[in-house]
Amino acid sequence: MPKLYVLVGPPGVRKSTWVRQNLVDPHVVSYDRAVDIVREPLGLRYDDVAGARGAQFRKEVEAVHREMQKSAVETGKDIVVDMTNMTVASRRRALSVIRGHEDEYEKIAVFFDFLGAEAGVHAAVKKRAEEEGDKTLSPEIVQGMMDRFVMPTEAEGFDKIVVVTPEHIRERKIRQLLSTIVRETLLREARQAPVAAYLRFGDPRKVAGGVSVIHDPYAYAYAEEPALASFEPGESSPRLRSEAGISAYPVVLEEAERIVFRISNGMGTFSRQLGGFLMKRLMGNDIWIFKARRIPGALGTDDEPLIDADTVSRPQQITADNLYVTALDTGDPSRDASRAEKLTDLLVPWDLMAYHDMGYNEFFKRKDVSREEIEAYIARLRVRFTRPEQVRKINELEESWLAEWDEDH
Repeated sequence: MPKLYVLVGPPGVRKSTWVRQNLVDPHVVSYDRAVDIVREPLGLRYDDVAGARGAQFRKEVEAVHREMQKSAVETGKDIVVDMTNMTVASRRRALSVIRGHEDEYEKIAVFFDFLGAEAGVHAAVKKRAEEEGDKTLSPEIVQGMMDRFVMPTEAEGFDKIVVVTPEHIRERKIRQLLSTIVRETLLREARQAPVAAYLRFGDPRKVAGGVSVIHDPYAYAYAEEPALASFEPGESSPRLRSEAGISAYPVVLEEAERIVFRISNGMGTFSRQLGGFLMKRLMGNDIWIFKARRIPGALGTDDEPLIDADTVSRPQQITADNLYVTALDTGDPSRDASRAEKLTDLLVPWDLMAYHDMGYNEFFKRKDVSREEIEAYIARLRVRFTRPEQVRKINELEESWLAEWDEDH
């Protein structure tokens, strides 16, 4: 008895590859193949015919596709309907190619299991388009297909449902499972940690989710992070590390006019980091203290503790002027606090200059910045950074920016 195979799955799950590897000379009903029949004699790409600019070819492609359907039974071969067939209605149309001959065929739905690896589907579609320079599908279209998916059942008229998990999707499912295991483990351990005070540069309430493994390729490489989505099994692993939750620093002393927090990677290393994003947080007073539970054993990029976002409470924004830092970890908060230094005093002159000397236009993000705005910003720097060597750098910065402004105006 000949067979009718109705393939079910989004783009990027290698349905056509499965047909080539598992079936011998079937009659294939495929819209993509109809596009190829029309485009190849004209020397056109798939996107030229099936994409938005291929409207003039649509009737011709549909005619070829209809002929594939009408001649399917006449060939006497096994029949494959190689389309996405993600809904009951689309599979009903697929079954119609044997209308009137249903009892003569074994009807098989072949489901390419992508569930739980949707990000892998997006990555595969994108990778194919980049490699071939063709068959471009937007993420919205692909996601729409997956959102409309309905699992095939024998009640639709199939004699059998076959489930196939392509190797690249299987790998992503395994990694997604690992990610889930890591998340659940971290959450369980975090619930047992004590509540303590922590400091964070940036509002902790803006961190989405409870625990997110963001730097471990085995747990996250196929999840939502675009930079990691192209990482394939067998490739050299990116030099990444495991992180979770909210990066934060433990608070040693919390007073109205003086808050001391502890770092663990050395004063020199920490002060050098201030030339980057921390400088922006200091100038904008985007500094917060809060109560939360630490994730046991988890350290962030700068060796600071990691906090379970779900346990954050009592966030309070503070200014840089009353912020102090210590590198000591004696177990005695009073001793640690006595050795603390004012955070803004740690900013070395080179850091101060390096962050700003890209030029005032780029810093202010617009070309019409006024001289008064520059002078006001310089005045803010002078209030915040008062050591003689810092003042010298601020004077150099002011001279450079105002000279540039005068030249442009």
